[in-house]
Formats: sequence, C-alpha cells, structure tokens
Amino acid sequence: MLSSQKNKGASFAHCLDQFKVESKAIWSRYRLRLPTAVLDNKLVGYEFASLCGVPTAKIIQLDVSIDELKFSANTVIKPMAENASKGVFISYSSKKIVYLDRAIIHESAPFAKRYAKRLLKAGIVRHDRWMSEELLKDKKDGLARDIKFYCFYGKVGLILDTHREEEIRRCWFDVDLNYIDSGKYNSALFKGKRDTILKELIKKAEKLSLEIPSPFVRIDFLVCDSEVYLGEFTPVPAGYDLFNELWDKKLGNMYVDAAVRLGSDIGVGKIFQNYSMIAHKYNASNMLENKI
Repeated sequence: MLSSQKNKGASFAHCLDQFKVESKAIWSRYRLRLPTAVLDNKLVGYEFASLCGVPTAKIIQLDVSIDELKFSANTVIKPMAENASKGVFISYSSKKIVYLDRAIIHESAPFAKRYAKRLLKAGIVRHDRWMSEELLKDKKDGLARDIKFYCFYGKVGLILDTHREEEIRRCWFDVDLNYIDSGKYNSALFKGKRDTILKELIKKAEKLSLEIPSPFVRIDFLVCDSEVYLGEFTPVPAGYDLFNELWDKKLGNMYVDAAVRLGSDIGVGKIFQNYSMIAHKYNASNMLENKI
C-alpha cells in the first residue's frame, strides 16, 4: 500500500521505500530497470535531455576509472551513477579541487584521487566508473545556480535552491515560491531569489517530467548566464526520509496522485516517445547492466 495509516495521508518516504523494493524485484525477475533508474545513469540522462531539447554540459571524459581521470582545470568530476553529490569534485585548477558535498579542498589531483578511492572502499561510491565535464560558471555569480525540482508527473511539489560558493547553503520553496520549512537542512538555510527564472523552470520541469513514465523524479537544473542546462535525474534523493511530517505527507499525496494520473495515461495508450527511444537503445545494446 502507498498510504501510511488510514486517514493520515500518504508518506513520501514509504513511497520511495516501496519504489526501491520494486526496482530490485523487477531487476531480479526481468533484468530491467524502472525508467528513472535508467535515467539515473549520467550518459543516458544526458541523451534523454537532449532529445527533449534541454542542453547539458560538454562531456570531456566518459566511463573511466579514477586512475584514468584527468583533473583538468574548470571541470566537474562525477561517478557515472550516483546522486546527492556523492563523489563529485570541482577542479578549479591543479591546486584547488573541491569535494562538492563537503566543501573540502584538496591541493592536488593525486590527493583527490586517494580520497575518491576511500569513497569507493567505503561504498559511498559504488562503482569505479567516472566522467568529467565542463564546469558551468556564471560570469556574474560564479558557479552555475543549482536548482532541484521534486516532480510528480507534470506537477512540481518542492524546489531546492543550493548555493555552493565557500559554504553550502540551501533554500526551500513550494510551487508558489513561498519559503517553507521542509525539515531538512535547517542549520544551513538562506533566503534564495524568488525570480522569473524560477517560474520558467517550474514550467520546464513539469513539461520534462511528463516525458518520463514515472510518478516521481527529481530534476536538477543548472542556470548559467540565463542559460538552463540539465544537471541530472534522480529517482531516490538522499535523505528522502528526513522531511517533516507535513511535507512527507504532502509529497506522499502528490506521489499517489501522480501514480493514478500516470496509470490513466498509460491505460489510454500514451506513448513516451523520447523515453522509449532511449530505453530501446540501451536495452538493445545491453549497456544498462554494465553502466548503471
């Protein structure tokens, strides 16, 4: 069941717990992945975004081991299939490499690689498969603005605006751009800009999520000099069980509502053309098992 206790509404945490259970069962039974798990692979997600008309950062290296990676200046280093900034580095120069999630500065590429190997050994990063891409920088504000949208098949439920210069700070909005208390990151909050770009991105996120046959996906955008790029698709955001009771229930109800609308669309024959092209390509070439 998707709901928690009777008359208390659904639970977002329970919905994603169930998603993880079903994902494992489907993989075990059919060797297939659910749509958002397919798009969680960076390469696949980027190709899908391009089909949908959303640009991405330029890829420099793809699917290499940590030993093969070049920490070139002004690049982003990331695992092929992780989320929540796990194992993501920003290489500003040979003497300034930042571990994105912790704002830890490494003074050299060899030191950063040793750190990455510790992440692999600890299981924080699951596979030694990495990529590097251009670092998107805004001429005025430094790093590209990182904005994440909790999308429920055509509807945005929650927005997270993350500021990563010097220290990590975060701002939560609801879909009407009200500042809200979600229960997460309360010790590192700031008042983000409620600007026109957010309104535009809500529409873009909702439209893009309708291209994916899934009741939920988090869509991350990077905004750089007024240009919008895809960051990534995330099926299960880290800390999804840390929302307070109010937002766990709101997002859970949105999940259930989205599942019903999605089922209805599939029932009357909706074809997810762009996703189907991507899924067919990677299933046919047997790349998903190897790359995700």
